[in-house]
Amino acid sequence: RAKPQNPSEAACFRLLSELDMVAAHVPGSVTAKRYQRNELWSLLSYMGAPTWFITFAPADVNHPLCLYLAGANVDFDLQRITLLGQSDRWRLIANNAVASARFFHFIVRVFIEEVLRWKRDEPGLFGETSAFYGTVEQ
Repeated sequence: RAKPQNPSEAACFRLLSELDMVAAHVPGSVTAKRYQRNELWSLLSYMGAPTWFITFAPADVNHPLCLYLAGANVDFDLQRITLLGQSDRWRLIANNAVASARFFHFIVRVFIEEVLRWKRDEPGLFGETSAFYGTVEQ
């Protein structure tokens, strides 16, 4: 830990502190990650150590819902569903990041609501969920 030795260093430290406050609201910044880490440590302190660590990465280029959201006009009738070729799927998803984000949000929401059964009377797949913390990495 560094301590300011003179008034100009104190002013510099004050400025850095103010910049840090702004950076906390910038997603992906070092300060935002530090705030997230503090949130997680607080949750761990309050709830105790987690029982499960779950990581999932839905494959958006292979999922009909994501292709539908990207505008591929994919019909969801299981008898008539036709998927695009591999390169066409990649191109469609790469050109529509919003569709991928909406698909990921849908999958996460379904996981929380249906697998964890958060805020429901019946327990989820892993038992009763008392808390969860999720982050997104890209």
